[in-house]
Amino acid sequence: QILPAEELIQRHRTVIATLIATVGQMSPEDLQYRAPDRDRSMAELGGHIGSIMRSFLHVYDSDVYDSALENPAGTPASGEEIISLAAETQRMTDEWWRRFGFDDPLDRVIETGWGMRTLHEALERSVWHPMQHMRQLTYFAEQLGVTPLRRLLEADLAGLPLPAGIHA
Repeated sequence: QILPAEELIQRHRTVIATLIATVGQMSPEDLQYRAPDRDRSMAELGGHIGSIMRSFLHVYDSDVYDSALENPAGTPASGEEIISLAAETQRMTDEWWRRFGFDDPLDRVIETGWGMRTLHEALERSVWHPMQHMRQLTYFAEQLGVTPLRRLLEADLAGLPLPAGIHA
């Protein structure tokens, strides 16, 4: 059962607010950290989290799912850049919701990198995917000695098709 679009949008706001708060606590050195079993730095992961929804917004307008939009062009060089990117993505999402999404059934079928899906399914992925990565970013921030002032709660994750573990 996919959560209603309005709830998914609220969850996206939550993950972006959590990303902004956590990145704001991380030093430039923390953001350059790359776990031994990971292929991207914390800055790259933060940029990815802050960009994922852009693929959904693009497919909504164009019927073309472009997964390249899930990663910013070039690695964000600072926490401020990640925060700005994430805030702009949320602004774009809120604008889309206000203008179109609030009353769209999102039942149009589009082609994605993971098969033919409805827009509602693509929206759901655009929420749970950054949630999963935010769980990872929080874990690594804690490993680096940062105690996040804001974190995702079980209620934020409930009803989303997330893997049980954060490293899945």
